[in-house]
Amino acid sequence: MLDRACMEEDEWGKNSLKQALKLIKDLSNQYGLDVAMTSMQEAIVRKRTEGLPENAAVVAARIVHYGLHTPGEPGSDMSRYDELLPATGGASYGSK
Repeated sequence: MLDRACMEEDEWGKNSLKQALKLIKDLSNQYGLDVAMTSMQEAIVRKRTEGLPENAAVVAARIVHYGLHTPGEPGSDMSRYDELLPATGGASYGSK
C-alpha cells in the first residue's frame, strides 16, 4: 500500500514509487496502459489514495465496462426504511 504521509505531502518515497509502478504494470496488463494511467489519475484526483491499488482497480474496471462518466444505476427505494429510522436532520436516501 502506498505510504499515506508521502501521498499527502506530494512526495513519494522510493517504496511508494515502486508500488505505483507495479500497480500501473498490473493494471496495464489487464486493461491497457491508457486505462491504467486514467484510473491512477482518477483515484489520486478524487483523494482515494488510501488503498490506492484497490481504488485504481475499481476505477479501471468501471472505465472498461461502463465508462468513467456513466451515471450509476438507481438503487432500491429505501423510503420505507427511512420511515422506520428516527429523524436526525439528515437526508432521506430513498425519497424522491
